[in-house]
Amino acid sequence: MISGGSTDGDSNRARKARSRMECLEVYERRRDEPVISFRPDDLRGVSLPHNDVLVIQARMANYDVLRIFVDNGSSVNVIFKEALVQMDLHEYQLEAVETALFGFAGHAVYPEGEITLPLTLGAGELRKTVMTFFTVVDAPSSYNIILGRPAMNEMRVVASTYHQKIKFPVRGQVGEVKGDQPSSRKCYGETVRADQKKAGREGKGKESQEEVAREREVHFVAEKEQEVVEIEPRKHVRVAQDLNASTWGYHQIPLALEDQDKASFMTSAGTLCYVVMPFGLKNAGATYQHLMNLVFQKQIGRNIELSGKFLGFMVTDRGIEVNPEKIKAIMDMPSPQFVRDVQKLTERIAALSRFISRSAHRSYPFFQVLRKAQKFGWDDKCEQAFQDLKKHLAELPILAKPEPGEKLWIYLSATEFAVSSVLVREEGAD
Repeated sequence: MISGGSTDGDSNRARKARSRMECLEVYERRRDEPVISFRPDDLRGVSLPHNDVLVIQARMANYDVLRIFVDNGSSVNVIFKEALVQMDLHEYQLEAVETALFGFAGHAVYPEGEITLPLTLGAGELRKTVMTFFTVVDAPSSYNIILGRPAMNEMRVVASTYHQKIKFPVRGQVGEVKGDQPSSRKCYGETVRADQKKAGREGKGKESQEEVAREREVHFVAEKEQEVVEIEPRKHVRVAQDLNASTWGYHQIPLALEDQDKASFMTSAGTLCYVVMPFGLKNAGATYQHLMNLVFQKQIGRNIELSGKFLGFMVTDRGIEVNPEKIKAIMDMPSPQFVRDVQKLTERIAALSRFISRSAHRSYPFFQVLRKAQKFGWDDKCEQAFQDLKKHLAELPILAKPEPGEKLWIYLSATEFAVSSVLVREEGAD
């Protein structure tokens, strides 16, 4: 609900004068004004069920303006200053407004002024244009314009949020504008997130800098909680004393400029892309490990051991070993009784595929079961493959790290169902 503004006059005297004039004037309804109604056909194209607000597009001052919020709870028509800037209309002379608006974040907002602009609804022969007063507000908003009661009453607009449409009389007929549901949901999400952030900042206003930083998910470490680490002679760095082992450093690796668009993702603010290496890339783990080897190359073997569980694997000086917990998950697994059990089995095999020789061939009987989803068929052949897999898991190899310039051998295995390959390095060969 937005109240205030100069809709009923910009002073008490003006409002009283307007009230007296309304008592003396009699408005007759035009006999040729059409009846406006909404029918089931008006729901065509509407995503149901929904609780979306009504957001439309309209023509204004030779611009097609998106994100117009139809709000019959607003006593004024509002255009946000940023929209005027985008329309190159911010330099126009604004009429002064003394009355504040109420409803923006619960406190008074004093407008920048008023501006009169042509507002066009509809298209073609059912287009309607009216010169409309807009109150200019300099405040952040997901919307460009709020179409309030003054414009709706002037154009005799009937709105239905359920049908996501407005209708209005025009030359004895009925014009209409459909709502934009995707834009409505996007604007609503942006508004809610902005309000949550603002409420959080106001609620934490009296807290210390460290507490505010934690609320905003910013890692803040006081100097007294840091320790100095020597990485090279006369080169030191400060690190947190309680640094979590799972925190290190993916976001310290920049992505090549030509590859950044390949790591794009969608948000409510638009399409963004990573400029540093994110989690989830196929070679991210190996790239990160390579960086750590470079950073700590003078410390490894002296005061650093690269050993322990890392990204689901056991990393030691001998190489990369499989996580015993992942092996145990399959070894303790009973023979599948349902399709879902087979799905769990194939998921666990996929996690160990780097260590299982000819994993595609060994998993073929299980995938055959999944292809016959209508009838579960765990036969003797599947059971034998399951038991052979468990025996193989008891003696899994260690993945070795190749040395620069070292000769590698590739072995291929082709069967009726799959083709496998493995890179092999010789150790201790003559």
